[in-house]
Amino acid sequence: MGKIPLIALPLVALLVTVPLHASDPGQDEVMAMCQKAFEKYDRKNRPPLCADTTASLKIGDVCTLRPREIRPTQGAVGMVAVDCKVEEKITKPLAEADSTKEKKEALWDYFGSPKRLVPTVVGPEEKLYIIDRHHTSTALFRAELPKKVEEERLLNACISRNWNEMNADAFWRAMEKSEDPKMVWLRDEKGRTIGPDQLPTSLKTILDDPYRTLSRWVRDSNGYIKCSDMKKSKRPAQCNDNPTPYYLEFFWADLFRDMVPIGDIYRYATRNEITQLEAHFGAAMEAAASDEAKKELGLKYGYNESIEPKPVELKSGCEVKKK
Repeated sequence: MGKIPLIALPLVALLVTVPLHASDPGQDEVMAMCQKAFEKYDRKNRPPLCADTTASLKIGDVCTLRPREIRPTQGAVGMVAVDCKVEEKITKPLAEADSTKEKKEALWDYFGSPKRLVPTVVGPEEKLYIIDRHHTSTALFRAELPKKVEEERLLNACISRNWNEMNADAFWRAMEKSEDPKMVWLRDEKGRTIGPDQLPTSLKTILDDPYRTLSRWVRDSNGYIKCSDMKKSKRPAQCNDNPTPYYLEFFWADLFRDMVPIGDIYRYATRNEITQLEAHFGAAMEAAASDEAKKELGLKYGYNESIEPKPVELKSGCEVKKK
């Protein structure tokens, strides 16, 4: 394709098209760059704070991200799943650690893993938008930490794009246009379409989508397949031609929303929400295996025709891990 004379394009068009050039790396490549850059860091030698270096951050850089600074790019999470992550990955390890040092190390062992780098886009006014890991980030934001450990409430960001110099309109056009990675899920907690201005402005205001929790249970039961979560040696043949779509769990959550109605689930308190979700878990597994699911989502979105489903065991809404 020949170069378009820049003088012929309006400024807004330039702001949108230049960062979306074909030469921009895809998310797998970006994550590999970040993991390489992260190798020199550890708990006592963390990357620089994102908020202090936003203007100079470039694709593949890593920086330390405070959860309170995060801007979500989706309207909701499965809050039951978030609370389970708080219990399993934060509260329990901290309780089992004896000293303050061990508690800090326990947090780093999980949140400091290169596998949990948080893909982040720098937006207008140097705001930091995460485009994945919303459940992990929300868990750390919500967790109660001992005062002596509070300074460890930190995540590690992987910079996917720096679009700090864009205006707001151009930024959101670019976010919506991006395909690898997909950068925004413009749906609310009930699966309704929203605009960028209706997204939560912090993790404090992100909402609960009960069907996102149900979707995770079905996924972890092989009700549908998320190829990217499986070891390459164990991936079925259908994964070869069907790379995992971004926001996969939300596509299935929307299917269950239509096929497995649960009264006024959005008004339940957490305990009653868990009871209702557990009561409809079997129906969701059946829906995932249905002809309608195959027609609506199919192999591209992980419809399972390869692996035997094995429903997870649940306790208080959390998956019981087999030893």
